[in-house]
Amino acid sequence: MDKTAFLQRLTADSKLTVDLTKSFCMNQFPDTHLYTIVPNSWMIDLNDEHLTKDEIFNLQSWRLHKGRALAANDVAELMIHDYKIPAWMNLSVWKITKDHTIFEIFCSRRLREEPPEVFHIQVALPPYYEKGVQFDVNWRSATGKE
Repeated sequence: MDKTAFLQRLTADSKLTVDLTKSFCMNQFPDTHLYTIVPNSWMIDLNDEHLTKDEIFNLQSWRLHKGRALAANDVAELMIHDYKIPAWMNLSVWKITKDHTIFEIFCSRRLREEPPEVFHIQVALPPYYEKGVQFDVNWRSATGKE
């Protein structure tokens, strides 16, 4: 996948994620989007045959940005490696600030040719969630789970 296609999908799926999250949350969502990359594991074992050398290199690059909110262009630069992207990526709204909607991209460390669905859209529900009752999207801050 090239950068242009990745950014188009990220933009479109970010909008869908916000629209879905709005149906669960009471917050206003700023139109400026930032993203955090969270692989399914941060562990790097150079003797592990599970990851290729390229995948290990990619994970090392992600570690340099651990916990940072990044612009979409920066995410594309980090996620695409020789036209390959993570095998799966879950996209959810992590939190909002006055100026930004911050998404979490929880993803595979494995790189693949373009998968059929690039992003799996999700809403992170708080442990106290009651069906039909809207909640604050920043619930992790209040529970210390951030």
